Amino acid sequence: MQVAFHSSDPLSFDSPLLAVAVHEGASASEGFLARLDRHLGGAVARVLGAGDIKGKDKDEVILYGGDSGPRRVVLLGVGKAADFDAEQMRR
Repeated sequence: MQVAFHSSDPLSFDSPLLAVAVHEGASASEGFLARLDRHLGGAVARVLGAGDIKGKDKDEVILYGGDSGPRRVVLLGVGKAADFDAEQMRR
């Protein structure tokens, strides 16, 4: 597996996978999750609303991309925003 850093808009970059950190209590109506939700036709709001991901540490769900951008998006629960640090991101 090759991991690379790109400073371009992640929703316009053609990649096999985009990983997105999701904190507990996150909403698909604000920030990057709102943009991602629009890009994926409401899929983020649906999985959050259904409780398929709650943002708790080690939660994860895979969504499939649209016509452009990442082909798959994995939403990774990272726990409470107040507890999020570099070690949490590394794990």
